[in-house]
Amino acid sequence: MRGIYIFPNLFTAANLAFGFWAIALLMTDDPSQVAKAAWLILFANVFDTMDGRVARWTKTQSRFGVEFDSLADLVAFGVAPACLMLEVSLRHFGRLGFLAALLYVTCGALRLARFNVMANAPSSPSYFLGCPIPAVSTFLASMVLYDLSNTGVMFSDRAYLVMTAVCAVLMVSNLPYPSAKKSESGRLVAKIVLLSLVLVAMLTYKQDFIFLVAASYLASGIVWKLGRSLARLGGLLHRRNKDVPAKQAGH
Repeated sequence: MRGIYIFPNLFTAANLAFGFWAIALLMTDDPSQVAKAAWLILFANVFDTMDGRVARWTKTQSRFGVEFDSLADLVAFGVAPACLMLEVSLRHFGRLGFLAALLYVTCGALRLARFNVMANAPSSPSYFLGCPIPAVSTFLASMVLYDLSNTGVMFSDRAYLVMTAVCAVLMVSNLPYPSAKKSESGRLVAKIVLLSLVLVAMLTYKQDFIFLVAASYLASGIVWKLGRSLARLGGLLHRRNKDVPAKQAGH
């Protein structure tokens, strides 16, 4: 029985290992290792996705698993992407680049801490509050891979600096983001078909597809918040228009 509880934590350990591996490659100061480090961050995301699902399928969720997962996420999706950004671009800005990388790591830690607190709350929303750290790490890693694979579409150093800061802010924002964990009761067949289509597209277009999906997810929180704000504003205007004739009729 104890082995069953260890099983999901092995996926978390793999997540941590890939993140540490990426950092180790970046410490060699070899430009040829940048793409490998970016791919390792993406592979870490795969294991991070699996550990929670394995724990739920085997009914072996534990407080230890939650804390271990957060620590692994901070390394793989906080420190590793920050080191990647420093190696690719941010070090060219001196202290400003270092502060941008530090801001990203700090906001990632805050995001993970807030998630753990909200997960223990009696009632948690059906969406993520703030962009999840695996999503922003996927965006930054795929941004680098997209840049390296498309020589005609080069991101400037300033673009990397801005996006690192934007990703940091999105993690600690109050923007709502879709949560796949909240919708696991959906139809299994539909999920298998969707996953198959995603895998086919990923194998065909690789980093271009991953970058597109990650960028779309980052934008989804902003679009969702804007849509809700516009709907709320429309409701207020509608009620105000209904109240005006009523007041005029009273006069």
